[in-house]
Amino acid sequence: MAESPGAIHTKDRILNAAVRMFSDRGYDKVSMRDIAAAVGITAPSIYNHFSSKEELLWEMYDFFEREQLKAMPDLDTLLKRAETEEPLNILMSLGFHYPPEIQLVMYRINIIAAAEAHHDEKRSDFVKKNFFEANAKPIETVLSRLMELDRIEPVDIAPIVSLVVNFAFSAVQRNLTTYPMLMEEWLEGMKFVFSQVKLKVKAE
Repeated sequence: MAESPGAIHTKDRILNAAVRMFSDRGYDKVSMRDIAAAVGITAPSIYNHFSSKEELLWEMYDFFEREQLKAMPDLDTLLKRAETEEPLNILMSLGFHYPPEIQLVMYRINIIAAAEAHHDEKRSDFVKKNFFEANAKPIETVLSRLMELDRIEPVDIAPIVSLVVNFAFSAVQRNLTTYPMLMEEWLEGMKFVFSQVKLKVKAE
């Protein structure tokens, strides 16, 4: 049976409250009763929408995965651009760009997932897939193609991927404070990371 619009609205409110509370206080320190109180519903009624706190967590993770997939750079387009465009411009296009209305939620889920990664193998695998592998694949693919085209000097891809992933995670942490990272800082940081990639100088 399809949920009523009111039920969907309540479910979204529960999810949003849980994202905020899990990221601020920690998953283990928040109960279903706490979330229900924050939403303004009775403790028993929260179970009409989610059977457990674990189900709530994985609903967040499913949302994160769907939105990250939408935001992933179009690799086919980037690989075509790699044939003619300035390599740095292409590399700077590799970020995930989320719509403004979900940026904060995505940042918060990132923090929750990182904190929960040690809990069990399933949660650890989620972080590995969505934080590391998802960020690594576009960088590895584009750098490999640029080297194949003989447009850049041979480069060790693994350290560059590690720098990008760690820089991105530090930016997420800062963006949940009163001192968020400015776009200019982000761009300068990424330029520094990709400065390790040297253009291939063609012999005359």
